[in-house]
Amino acid sequence: MPFLDYSLEAEEELDALYDEDVDHAALIDELLWQLEENPGLLDELCREKHHALHTPTFQVKQFREVWKDGYNVFILKVWTGDGVSIPHRLIYGYHGQLDRYYVLTVMPRGVNYECDQNFIDKVCRIYDRIGIPAYRQ
Repeated sequence: MPFLDYSLEAEEELDALYDEDVDHAALIDELLWQLEENPGLLDELCREKHHALHTPTFQVKQFREVWKDGYNVFILKVWTGDGVSIPHRLIYGYHGQLDRYYVLTVMPRGVNYECDQNFIDKVCRIYDRIGIPAYRQ
């Protein structure tokens, strides 16, 4: 059965988000709670897909900049009930051998994750520290 866990960085960033944007932080928490409670929905986090019929609406896509280096990392985009995407993304990794998802960090939408090498390095560092295997060729 899949399980959802959090890096220390993600926990701290989610807590800090409540200080700057309580509505969006609560929306993220609501979605994470739903994912924790519904293993079938949690399993969807490995499939690139737009979940328009779910509330809150969310989209999963691969984090291609690290995927190509063997990191099993995805980006979760969340929308409000009125169809506006929130200004933060959840970055998470998947440990297939343990069937465990790890929220690695919360990314402000303004970060260009495809080009920001410091952000890419941060994601890889957290992923490696947690011990999720990279699938390098």
